[in-house]
Amino acid sequence: MEFALIFLVFFSVLYGIMMYGMLFTAQQSLNLAAQDGARKALQWQAGDQHMQLRATAARDFALQQADWITAMSGAALSVAVCGKEGPLSVTAGAVCSGQALADDQIEVVVRYPYGGYPLIPNLPLIERAMVPDMLTARASVRLSDLGAEGG
Repeated sequence: MEFALIFLVFFSVLYGIMMYGMLFTAQQSLNLAAQDGARKALQWQAGDQHMQLRATAARDFALQQADWITAMSGAALSVAVCGKEGPLSVTAGAVCSGQALADDQIEVVVRYPYGGYPLIPNLPLIERAMVPDMLTARASVRLSDLGAEGG
């Protein structure tokens, strides 16, 4: 009898450590993906469509950085790369943060629907206890070359 009670307590603690560990790992991976995507947008792109090219490169790089989440959970990440006028490059279902941006600013928003696609299976009794439905990361950069010739 005592073993059964002790086992339940230890199992619950172990499950909590694993669940929140994966949750924090996923959040930090989304943060890294958004930051690296924003850094990718800083790379020079020549031509009239340089903002679109930067946005596409940023979106693709952010998706690449967090692809392990998609591989483990089966959920498609949503990535939005936005400028002052709105979305520049998005995946299906992605939206901008809604924060005001400067003319030369780009933001990368990465979202993962953790509630629908958890990395660790939910237990029946503690199914959704203190677990967010959506993990979101946002990073932005200022581009100082928009007024430059050829940019």
